[in-house]
Amino acid sequence: MVDNNGFVSDTDTVQIHVMLHRPAVTVTPHDTAVYSYTNLKLRASGSDSNGTVARYSWMLDGRAEPITSDSLTVTFDAGSAGTHFLTVTAIDTDSLASPPDSAIITVLPGGPTITPLHDTTMSNLDTLHLACQASDSSGTIVKYLWQLSGGTGWSDSTTGATHILTYTGTTPLRVIVGARDNHGLVGTDTFTVNFNLGPASLAVTIPQPVDTVMLPQGTPACSLTFA
Repeated sequence: MVDNNGFVSDTDTVQIHVMLHRPAVTVTPHDTAVYSYTNLKLRASGSDSNGTVARYSWMLDGRAEPITSDSLTVTFDAGSAGTHFLTVTAIDTDSLASPPDSAIITVLPGGPTITPLHDTTMSNLDTLHLACQASDSSGTIVKYLWQLSGGTGWSDSTTGATHILTYTGTTPLRVIVGARDNHGLVGTDTFTVNFNLGPASLAVTIPQPVDTVMLPQGTPACSLTFA
């Protein structure tokens, strides 16, 4: 400042902090786990203290998604099992972008789950009806498969969940049952069938059969008539 005498005042300073008033964003759910072939819907909630959120920018594993709305639906196949990283940014009408919010998505392979079949035993002349029960959290069971020890490959029973087993001998038999869903995923279970020995022809060993009946000395209690 300069007065009427031409004197200049000392310099005074002021600091001005410029705040962008950027929007903020939150994504839900945060860290989560999901089975393959299951639709996972994520939603972003944005806010702006001095404006309006105009759009959202989504990125999955570093790749931009072509969605600008506040929700994103993703689906992973079985080959994508593992951990995936997602971020979302809110952008307001002034083109200011919020700090990103993130979520970690763990993809589980999923597939059919079989109710365990326990080891069992069968005897000669028996017929064993094996029944499989399977469920799938993200698909539909379309086929059941059976494999016996010593066999080559699967026996495809199409939609039948049962298998008939007949007596084969005394060597235990290992059975593998599988269920395939509409995504081609297979769940398996293994159990053992043991075999009892079959009945054999009976022979009298005691007493030995003889042609002569020996009686002790004395008066018999009854009379015997020989033809």
